[in-house]
Amino acid sequence: MDPKRVYSSSGIAILGIPTISLVDTNCDPDLANISIPANDDSMTSIRLILNKLVFAICEGRSLYIRNL
Repeated sequence: MDPKRVYSSSGIAILGIPTISLVDTNCDPDLANISIPANDDSMTSIRLILNKLVFAICEGRSLYIRNL
């Protein structure tokens, strides 16, 4: 999906929510807080990046809970 279209239509700019975006050569990386260069048209690429993000979030959360 084009970050420009999503950014303008979802109201993210108004709410000030930080964004992570997969950006291809046809996207503007300045619209996202964190840009990940990847093929945003391929389900395999999207699935790989999301799996890595979910794993990192789960690992960080479990470390946080263990250190409480």
